[in-house]
Amino acid sequence: MMDWVTGKEIAEKIADDLKKKILFSKQKLILKIFLVGDDPASQIYVKKKQEFCRQVGIETQVEKFTAEVSFNHLKKKLLLANQSKILTAILIQLPLPQKLSEKKVLALIDPKKDADCLHPKNFGLFCQYGFAQAPVLPATALAVMKILKKKKIKLSGCQVTIVGNSNIVGKPLAMMLSEAGATVVLCQKKTKNLAQHTLMADIVITATGVKGLIKKNMLKKGVGIIDIGITREGKKVFGDVDLKEIDDLEGWITPVPGGVGPVTVAVLAENVWKLSLKNQRGKIF
Repeated sequence: MMDWVTGKEIAEKIADDLKKKILFSKQKLILKIFLVGDDPASQIYVKKKQEFCRQVGIETQVEKFTAEVSFNHLKKKLLLANQSKILTAILIQLPLPQKLSEKKVLALIDPKKDADCLHPKNFGLFCQYGFAQAPVLPATALAVMKILKKKKIKLSGCQVTIVGNSNIVGKPLAMMLSEAGATVVLCQKKTKNLAQHTLMADIVITATGVKGLIKKNMLKKGVGIIDIGITREGKKVFGDVDLKEIDDLEGWITPVPGGVGPVTVAVLAENVWKLSLKNQRGKIF
């Protein structure tokens, strides 16, 4: 039978530790979130981030824009946030409307206030030097690593297949896992003979947003599955894994929702705290 691994306990532990640190420091931490467009999923994610930050003592400021906002107007607002002496960190809620260039918008964030390692300078530092040099690490990828640590997975020599090669999840996660000694195969949702790669994996991590992409015949006995994909159909939420098929398969899986999501939100708040410390000590750039 499949064992369900939620992120609730990890997120609660981070919340407890973070709340104590912030309270003891007596610092005022403020996370500025830019929300562009009216994507329902993005609105839900922002609310969850606000709720967690409030719980641990981080203030959030959400600035909303219509999907028709011009790049120049958004640029002006971002530059003002960069210059603000009271803001600790900045987050651009993704995805952005198609008319806006994600790369150009993310490059506007002050690297010293980049809450999710999305600025090209920070991401480049992470890619070249790993954990040691990046101010903070990509939140979702680090959340996955925390779940694997909680499961006491020995990553050295472990075969991991990642499905989905985004800059937010797939690419940084592949680097983290490789640095930890795992053998990593990075696939995409349209990879030919995808099952050939997932069947040999001790751990399958999927983040494509394609409902039911991963089926029972693509997984081996005893596999660990981390499902980060999200598909919304009305009020229902589905992951990438076809749960109806795998219920009797031996192994473990993170649910959607309630798996990686809560840990990602907690890590993001933790990143705000880390940016505060590093900026205070003058250790960023």
